[in-house]
Amino acid sequence: MSMDAQRREPDSAEPCPSDPATVIGFAGEVHADPRECIALADQKATFWFAIFAGILGYLHSTGATSRWLVNPATWRVPDVLGCLAALLLLAGAIAALWAVAPRSGAVRGISGAR
Repeated sequence: MSMDAQRREPDSAEPCPSDPATVIGFAGEVHADPRECIALADQKATFWFAIFAGILGYLHSTGATSRWLVNPATWRVPDVLGCLAALLLLAGAIAALWAVAPRSGAVRGISGAR
């Protein structure tokens, strides 16, 4: 069988539906899955923001952050690692908040539309 014979020509007997309800229903079904994925990503980002903020708040309430207010030249290895870990937690919290900001309407797109 040749390649041309294997190709199937579109059936022109079935026109595209022009009924607005059918088109809107189809569009809703097509966009439902990405919408659910975006909502799940927003929920996960909010969860991680809460975790990071809780850990940073705990560190601050126990006085662990006051150890970094001295001259950095006097820091020991645990102080450097603790400060680095806190900075990475802060970066994670900011990234999680940044992921949710467009969904909340706080950030405008390039076109200026929400």
